[in-house]
Amino acid sequence: MTKRPGFAHIVNVTELNETKHGSYLHIAQPVTLKSMVVAREQASSVVDVDLIAVKHKDEDIAIPAGFRWAPPIETYAWQHFDALRDVEPRKPLPRIADIFSSLYEASDADYFIMTNADIGLLPWFYLRVANLIREGYDGMAINRRDLPKEYEGLLLDESRLELMFMLEGQRHGGFDCFVLARNTVPKLDFGNVFVGFPPVGKVINTQIERNCSRYLWLRDGGFTFHLGNDRIWQGSTSPYATENEREGAGRYVIPASRLKPRHRTDYLRRAWSRAKRSLQKRKS
Repeated sequence: MTKRPGFAHIVNVTELNETKHGSYLHIAQPVTLKSMVVAREQASSVVDVDLIAVKHKDEDIAIPAGFRWAPPIETYAWQHFDALRDVEPRKPLPRIADIFSSLYEASDADYFIMTNADIGLLPWFYLRVANLIREGYDGMAINRRDLPKEYEGLLLDESRLELMFMLEGQRHGGFDCFVLARNTVPKLDFGNVFVGFPPVGKVINTQIERNCSRYLWLRDGGFTFHLGNDRIWQGSTSPYATENEREGAGRYVIPASRLKPRHRTDYLRRAWSRAKRSLQKRKS
């Protein structure tokens, strides 16, 4: 009998106060968490999914039923950089190494998944990842598609998740969703690279590609989505941007142009068609 794959999926959550409005996390993070619960329910007969959240020890955050906490993160990134210790306001950004370390301690699942707090999952996410693992891939980067923040005058928030599942959106080139075998984690070299500023996505992607046995970059997989495409970090002159770039130097490479998209047009058309039919049946 074939063993059911087991996933531990971690997301680094943050306190949702007024400072998060610029990043849109006050809307996006609840969408992300709810979409993870929906995707797990869709895959429950095929794959075991452990939904895990992680936060800094001093933050006060509520998570939905179905999630559990990983060990808390003890420090923020600025505490590891002399150049950031006196920079105000201090940004509550964790190091990537601390997120993966917390996940490694929390779970012995065969495969780990990490997504940003603003990356929603389409309902078939875990099913498709399980299929790709069965094909022999043990390291993946999955690019998202960008959806509008509003659709026909309606704000797209957690109350309109089914509507989001029906929208095609626009292809996006950044890295924000990763899959890897648990035994890869001790080989990864993140240094003090932290979330929130480039080149964090490229560093994670490169480290996984270098250390897994069979890697796949799904540049337009149709598995994940993001609300808007604000790129608030782009062109930043913040000391945080400068220090993260310095720390990432030597730990990433620009993805090779020879890599080609997989599972694109035909799969997306079928998936979107199924989602629309399902929503129409529920409304009728």
